Amino acid sequence: MIKPFSDAKNLKIATVLYQLTIHSEDAYTTVAQISDKSGVSPEQVQDCLESDLSQFILEKEGPESQFRFEGMYMNILPIISLFDFK
Repeated sequence: MIKPFSDAKNLKIATVLYQLTIHSEDAYTTVAQISDKSGVSPEQVQDCLESDLSQFILEKEGPESQFRFEGMYMNILPIISLFDFK
């Protein structure tokens, strides 16, 4: 289940997604916002959200798709941070 987070790019994108949406259960963010904050290209962000992280996120369709972690996965990053991977 946590294998997608073992990739540095996926973890960076997931961390930014978390930071941009943690303040509210109604908060969503765009690929452009994630790209700007993470330094990862919009194409790579889009690919990651549609493949590696897709099982963990919700997508709100519209003129520009918006994303957030699905409720039960919202705290996956804080939980992962509790592990000592040394």
